[in-house]
Amino acid sequence: MKRGIALIEVLVALFLCMILFAAAARLSLTAIRGGADAEARTYASVMGHSKLSSLLNLPYTAAELEPRWHADPGNPLRGGRIPFYRFWQVDGVEGGKRVVLFVAWDSGSRTGAADLGSPADAESSGCPKVSFRGILLQD
Repeated sequence: MKRGIALIEVLVALFLCMILFAAAARLSLTAIRGGADAEARTYASVMGHSKLSSLLNLPYTAAELEPRWHADPGNPLRGGRIPFYRFWQVDGVEGGKRVVLFVAWDSGSRTGAADLGSPADAESSGCPKVSFRGILLQD
């Protein structure tokens, strides 16, 4: 009778260990994905801030500040292992120009960062992205 109880105890212990290892593996995968997302957002933020800063320092009549949708001629930009895509919309506003800049990238099943053709596409796209806004005042 004791041998049967010991076998059941071993099976229960193995089952509990299996559940603990599965939970630990799941936590590890979540941490890896979170780290990759944070890395991508950091690269995108740096790329966006640097481009917006350079756009706002251009002369008011520069071609990159014409009121329309612009795609970065350097697309795709590399940040680590990820290709990033920069786009910006320039609109005339009272006293200057408004610049809305998007940095997008493909992530897993959510793709389409290279195909953004308008601000509406950028807003509705399922691909991960960050956006920045700035105003360039007319001299």
